[in-house]
Amino acid sequence: MFGACALTQAIRNFAKSLEGWLSSAMNNIPQRMIQTKVAAVSAFAQTLRRYTSLNHLAQAARAVLQNTSQINQMLSDLNRVDFANVQMKV
Repeated sequence: MFGACALTQAIRNFAKSLEGWLSSAMNNIPQRMIQTKVAAVSAFAQTLRRYTSLNHLAQAARAVLQNTSQINQMLSDLNRVDFANVQMKV
């Protein structure tokens, strides 16, 4: 069975290979049909990559948000930011 990270990587590898597999499988098919199918598969693969990236970000955020000392440090850092000064520089 895959772990969460291994499964995410397997999905990313699948998405990366999908377009090539489709192109290879479509011998003797009209070019217009190939272009249409490749465009759809490309959009699907991009969506898979986007969702796996979001999943990775959510896992990293969860690890930080479950750590009380890291939350306290972030809060301390945030309270030291001079927002008025930052706003003037923008």
